[in-house]
Amino acid sequence: MLIGDRDPSLPFVRFEPIAHHIAAAEPFRNAYVHASTNDLQFERFCFERWFLLESFIGANKYTRFVHADSDLMFFCAINEYFGRLGDAACGSGRIGAFSGHLLMVQDVRMLSDFCRFMLDMYLDPELFSRFYLIYLRHRATGAEGGLCDMSALTTFIETGRTSHYQLNQIVDATIFDQSIRDARLADRTEPFRMTNGRKELTMSDGAAWFTALDGRRIRALTVHFQGGAKAMMRQFMQSPPARIRGEYHLASMKESVVRKTNHAAVMRRHYISGVSKRARRLVFGRRPE
Repeated sequence: MLIGDRDPSLPFVRFEPIAHHIAAAEPFRNAYVHASTNDLQFERFCFERWFLLESFIGANKYTRFVHADSDLMFFCAINEYFGRLGDAACGSGRIGAFSGHLLMVQDVRMLSDFCRFMLDMYLDPELFSRFYLIYLRHRATGAEGGLCDMSALTTFIETGRTSHYQLNQIVDATIFDQSIRDARLADRTEPFRMTNGRKELTMSDGAAWFTALDGRRIRALTVHFQGGAKAMMRQFMQSPPARIRGEYHLASMKESVVRKTNHAAVMRRHYISGVSKRARRLVFGRRPE
């Protein structure tokens, strides 16, 4: 499933126009106050995506879902791991603060409650003043960032507004990675070997593996290539089946043809318009300034 503003026209991708759900974010957009060193459009959309997702989930009547950032790679069939959540409404990772780069939700009321909480952050003066202190602390220390959707998620979970399972812990020699650049687990221990500022990651038997300090191999069910580590994703990408590759390349070729055809049409219109203007000047002369 891809929610976006451009259909890639791939047979194996279900596309949902973002325009179908953009109205759901309007109340939040109208209430938003920028309190971050990040770009306004970027930071605001980080909040708005949850309202768009809530609209999409409701329209399709899904009872559970997985949200993943674009810098997360899956090395498992994620549906097989919902049982790890137990009775919790959702699961995510935490080091210092909770992170929604991987969010598993099996009670969709959690998402609705979270969206209402984020809106209240900006409509309730007392609540907003408490969150605004996050931004002021960043400004005082010179740190980048400020008030963001993960600030909201952390408070939402820590104050007991939902039941939660912490994903970034070793279970049966497997783990959902919090960040490839951070060796720590939920309890802030340092169990993984690091090389050049990232966990040692190897591929074998179609699986991804970290190495614990005691030498154990821990299977990475997901890997979060956070920040500058995004450039490494291609290195660990497993080649898709030939049929998928063929469909992707065919769609890319079609898109290229359409793009070039549209460009040629624009250039042709400009040319015709220019010829027409020159012809009028020859016949009628230049208009007075």
